[in-house]
Amino acid sequence: MKKSIFLNFAYGYGPFLRALDIAAEFNKILISNDHEPFNIISPLVYGSRQIQIAKESHPELEIKFDVDTGNVLNKIFYKGKNYSENLKYISENYFEVEKEFSIVVEKLISKENVVMEISRNPRILSPIPLSYSSVMGLFSEFLQKSLNRGMFSGNHINRCIEIAKRIENSQTKIFVSEPKSLGVEELCVSVPFIGTDVEIDQSSIEEGVYFYKSGINELDYLNIDFGKFKVYDSDKDPVKIKFNKNIIGIVARAGWGTISNSIILNKPLIVFPYSKGDDPEIFFNVEALKELDIVAIYDANLSFSENLDIAISKLPNMDSFKNQILAKYGMLNGSRYCAEVMYFDMHNVDRFLRFSDKEVL
Repeated sequence: MKKSIFLNFAYGYGPFLRALDIAAEFNKILISNDHEPFNIISPLVYGSRQIQIAKESHPELEIKFDVDTGNVLNKIFYKGKNYSENLKYISENYFEVEKEFSIVVEKLISKENVVMEISRNPRILSPIPLSYSSVMGLFSEFLQKSLNRGMFSGNHINRCIEIAKRIENSQTKIFVSEPKSLGVEELCVSVPFIGTDVEIDQSSIEEGVYFYKSGINELDYLNIDFGKFKVYDSDKDPVKIKFNKNIIGIVARAGWGTISNSIILNKPLIVFPYSKGDDPEIFFNVEALKELDIVAIYDANLSFSENLDIAISKLPNMDSFKNQILAKYGMLNGSRYCAEVMYFDMHNVDRFLRFSDKEVL
């Protein structure tokens, strides 16, 4: 029976796509080495839009979307209101939800021959023993740093830290991608940018900016006056438009998928500052970007044109940073880098999956 990969991810389209990117690269390596590619199974959390974005990003893939695991995952996902309240819910309900998740995943393991999990910032532990996770920094560390800074308070934060450590300690291997928001633990593997393998789209469109709305809840940010610029946005336009030669700037929340794409393609990038009550990971992402000095942090006191000029002025720093990553790893495609490590593991470490009639997990 054909083997399957199960995707596990945090809230939002970005983490789903980053897990999918690694799965896609892993299958490419299998095919190039005369192995049958694995089926890819993903929880369906965001309905038809999730399916559409997956097709736009990886039109070559056939993905099986599973409603049952998606419904369970959605119970603990941040919905964009108050992050502390979301953490409180997790602290009180996590183990009940994990038990429910295990039941539906176990069914998939039997039905679809699931032998591996690929995850991005996972918020729940699955029963799949072989699990490769990618992060920008450990969730437990984000929470601990946030607690130390006084961004959150309460015993429920400490309980969430322990839950995060439980998930992290159960991973086969954790990949921490550049540019890291926090430090790297000893047992983590440092890798280049994790994202969809991209190149400039040469099709003809009207010059403009791309507004990636995912995860943005501040009304002031959603209602920016873009002035003279034509605006393409993620709600109504294909994701691939942001890679077009005529996109002169990208505006987004400080999520690493869009940031990485912008760095690789040398696209001027404007990110929004951290908003109180948002995911603490965004705070540390913004702080890392400030230190690197490669993007503009949106300033509401300036016109959009002025914000874009600042982003354009950062392009030399962005290019320099990209060249540092290339020199360090020999490639920019972190998804490929992760997949190569996984494939190497499976042929050189006995306790990992072997390509035979018997799976050693």
